[in-house]
Amino acid sequence: MRLTNQTNFLFLFLMTLALCLVVSCKSREIDPQPTESPEHTYWRNSIDSVLSIGGELIQGKLRAVEPKETRYDITEGGKPVVEHKGSDSYDVVRPGYYRKIRRIFDFYGYRTDDDYIPKLSEEAIWPGNIIHVKSLKSSQIESLRELNEYRCPGRVTMAVVNGSRDLTRELTDFRFSEVTKQINSLVAANEGELPANLEYSIHTVRTLGEAAYYLRVPQSELENGKKYKEFRAVRWTDNTLKFILTFRQKFFTLVYDTPETGSALFKPSLTAEKLSSYTGKGDPLGYVSSVTYGRRFVALVEETRRTYSDSTELKQILEKQLPSGDRIKNIGRKVLDKLPNTKQTLRNVRIYLHLEGGRDIFTTDVSMLPSMAELNKFLISTATGAHIRYGIPITCTIKYLKNLKTVIIPHKIEGRSSFDDYEPEEDDNKIIISGLRLREKVRGNTQSLEQTMMRLAIGQVSTLSISKCRIARITRRRM
Repeated sequence: MRLTNQTNFLFLFLMTLALCLVVSCKSREIDPQPTESPEHTYWRNSIDSVLSIGGELIQGKLRAVEPKETRYDITEGGKPVVEHKGSDSYDVVRPGYYRKIRRIFDFYGYRTDDDYIPKLSEEAIWPGNIIHVKSLKSSQIESLRELNEYRCPGRVTMAVVNGSRDLTRELTDFRFSEVTKQINSLVAANEGELPANLEYSIHTVRTLGEAAYYLRVPQSELENGKKYKEFRAVRWTDNTLKFILTFRQKFFTLVYDTPETGSALFKPSLTAEKLSSYTGKGDPLGYVSSVTYGRRFVALVEETRRTYSDSTELKQILEKQLPSGDRIKNIGRKVLDKLPNTKQTLRNVRIYLHLEGGRDIFTTDVSMLPSMAELNKFLISTATGAHIRYGIPITCTIKYLKNLKTVIIPHKIEGRSSFDDYEPEEDDNKIIISGLRLREKVRGNTQSLEQTMMRLAIGQVSTLSISKCRIARITRRRM
């Protein structure tokens, strides 16, 4: 009996002890988090207030590019110029008679993009870097190195689905050299093969302005800049058909952790007064939220002489000439020589090739003026994972510091261009004749024109003599 009482006492003691431990753990779980000091709240609010002054980029009304064309005849002496073009002519698709015309195109278009690609300098485009958002509308991104010393630590993660682990690094020093070390360490930690799918898009262009619009670069840069010097030989004032082919190959994306507020990127040592010297109304600040690395190149295809009836015909042939339809997959070395089999051959075209980042990031050498077969081999080799060396920034997303929204970048085209062209004409087989005299003598009597034509119709006249005939005008009709 005594043993039983001792056992009960021990049981009650253990239960009480366990209950105390549970209560103690619960109390620790519900302990309130340390509250933010009034001073820090004031500092945070003041920084966020300064960041909100910049606003956002002004957005216009979306509008697809639809060139408005005007045509008028080129005249000499008040009459349209009509020329005969032979089979050796470079100006027309087929021989015949053509009127010389002037074609004027008025362009207007407006679109927005949630990523940036025009000029991705590695010194400015890295995850977490702070930039002037309005510089996204120019040809060069402007970063704010002066704020790096006030930065709080942040994390960068490599987004790639291939089974690799430990793909996160912490940034504590925001100097470009130190950030580069961390990014290289992060990329080196990847153990799996990187995806190497190659995507492309095709756009018909007539003018330099259209080409700049689809390449998302200022027209002045395409016309006079050093970056796209390969395209300077393109004959923009000729009536030849032209296409822009943009190829993009994504390897991986580096993502910077999103802060709770814009002020969370900075240490309290940054004052609102100091920050206000770098931003203001119409000059919002943002940070690079993500950067996609890979390879990008552009091909411009131009007719060397008029060969195709319209842009649709040439585009269809181009698409059939490119491997694997609208997406070139990671198809491996064994098919490098298996080019598309099509009965339609691409004729009388010149291809200009521009490689972003230069030749060094591509293992397969290729001419800057390749044939279609050479371009195909280059595409297939580039799309093979085994040939990957390293990538450069090919696109990035930016977020506002004021509200952490993704920056929507406007793109606008507006302008006019013109060139001479030829519009075909065709005989309508109508000839206007004046001063015609028909004379027929039957038994010494001269017959009237009506009588002669009637006898001719019923077969009583087998031979007709025409004299003193003058052709006044030959009319043609437009096709």
